[in-house]
Amino acid sequence: MYKKELTEEYILSEIKKLRYTYGLNKVIRYNQARDEKYQTQSVAEHIANMIFLAFYFKKYEDPENKLNFGKVIKIILMHDMGEIETGDVIAVSKNIQDAEAEKLAIQKVKINSPDFVAEEIENLFEEYKNTNTPEGQYAKAIDRFEGQLFWIDREGVEMCKDVCTNAGLDINITQVKLIKDIFELLDRFGFKTIAKFLEVVNTEKYKYGIFKEDLNTL
Repeated sequence: MYKKELTEEYILSEIKKLRYTYGLNKVIRYNQARDEKYQTQSVAEHIANMIFLAFYFKKYEDPENKLNFGKVIKIILMHDMGEIETGDVIAVSKNIQDAEAEKLAIQKVKINSPDFVAEEIENLFEEYKNTNTPEGQYAKAIDRFEGQLFWIDREGVEMCKDVCTNAGLDINITQVKLIKDIFELLDRFGFKTIAKFLEVVNTEKYKYGIFKEDLNTL
């Protein structure tokens, strides 16, 4: 049933609906507001977006309900908790030192968090990092795809340009590396529907004249 719907037109309409749910990222509680030129994203907002996407793609990628979906949600909730200590580092910029800092951060999170976090965060983080379980693989795929939905409207593209500039990265080189890595991961784990959605996201990107369409030109 679902595969018959996956035309480019249908996928684009669904992407727009998913982007609508990202609207919660802009709603600041208690009638407050962020003073920023382009929308930013907190780690907590990233996690909330991932949960939306995990539920959305489940009907395509886990139609037989083989995943322990409760564990998927827990992995998503905890996969970035080390960033309470380290802050966020752009994925393409991470190095060995960042990996070591991440390990130390997990230990600090264990010490300072409630029991339910302290008891599970190490194992759940390892499942996410090493993708050695179906749940870890699904959470990692959702994580990699989630950020791409920021790249398909003008505000999101401008935010991504600022991120790359501030990190001393070329936006074209960065997006080429990201896309190749994401497609490789999706292919390795067999997440074909997410891959089809990513193809449409890429098509939308080129409308802004910022990204090179041929990923092999860089």
